[in-house]
Amino acid sequence: IANNGTLTLQNAASLVSPYASIGSFQNHLVRSEEFDNASWTKTNITAPTANTQVGPDGSSTAESLATSSSGGDVCQLTSTAPGSSTFTFSVWARSTSGTQNFDMRVDAGATSCATANSTTGTAVTHTATTSWQRFSVTQTFSGASNFVKVRIFPGGTGGSGTIYAAKAQLEISSS
Repeated sequence: IANNGTLTLQNAASLVSPYASIGSFQNHLVRSEEFDNASWTKTNITAPTANTQVGPDGSSTAESLATSSSGGDVCQLTSTAPGSSTFTFSVWARSTSGTQNFDMRVDAGATSCATANSTTGTAVTHTATTSWQRFSVTQTFSGASNFVKVRIFPGGTGGSGTIYAAKAQLEISSS
């Protein structure tokens, strides 16, 4: 980004231009492209192999998320407190062939991916096709405690399936 007065990156968390500002931005996920990493808890998911698929940007940074049992998911617990905020979780996804329904959800109030939530978010069902698309889910919490966690269910919350996924992101924002 050129800092010549026409476009400014402020504090590495806010972008301002002469036309508009997109305000504050920050990804609250770690290892957001590495679903094979231990930062992502896999439950009833075949262990992904790193960088096996060509991602939406043409690089080999996407991975296969395949259920090994009905309702399998990948989950990441953040270090972000939910409080009374709105969160948007997004990911690039595509199907292996045809179409594949999958669910995404943002939860709050847990201390790990394995512990119960004090607030379970509303799962949103998406349909992936063989073309990369960005999918998202937005959840607002009211006074939730502990931490935010995000989940991707490759076959839906009660089904089986496989999707390719890349570049996950969690923002404190409505979009």
